[in-house]
Amino acid sequence: MQNIGALFGYEREADVCVPGFCLDAEMARDECGFEGAQCGSLCPKEPESCPGMECGTDPDTGEVCGSCPEGTVCNLENKCSQIVVQCSSATCRDGADVALSRDLAVGEYEIEISNGIETELCTLEVDQLSHFAVCTEVFSVRLQPSRVFVDGAHKKLSVRISDGESILADEDLDLEYSAFRPNGEGCLPECQVAFAEVVLN
Repeated sequence: MQNIGALFGYEREADVCVPGFCLDAEMARDECGFEGAQCGSLCPKEPESCPGMECGTDPDTGEVCGSCPEGTVCNLENKCSQIVVQCSSATCRDGADVALSRDLAVGEYEIEISNGIETELCTLEVDQLSHFAVCTEVFSVRLQPSRVFVDGAHKKLSVRISDGESILADEDLDLEYSAFRPNGEGCLPECQVAFAEVVLN
């Protein structure tokens, strides 16, 4: 072996012939550190565990080097780095999404929405081309043949739907809201949305 003379009491640059097992650090430790040792009077240093590593596992020693705090991740360099969340730009609003048990057929409908204090009266005309309406005189209501969306976190709503001849639905709803993030966890905005269903006659 080259330049290991210092391990055997020779000049540092001296070359020394040693048994093959001295090339194995684990085995060499049993035959070093004393006078006349086949692998030298000085033992090789113990390998340092986790040099410069904050997390992950040392590939040389197998030692676990630590874990990253919440909101960070162990990167390829075994360092803790901030989690970068890619958020889209979808928007949302607080409201109640009320599904109808079936689509309204072609025709004109009167829809009455009340929160117990105020009442919004809307007309929805369903034909082959247009079947969407927005009412905003009292509070915002958006109408489709299959659902009604009422803006705001109203705890109670009554929904009454008629076709001019008969009442198709007349229901009181108790609503429970939960957080909704259209762009995924960790992304804004966060809206409060309740889901309910009205059965049509």
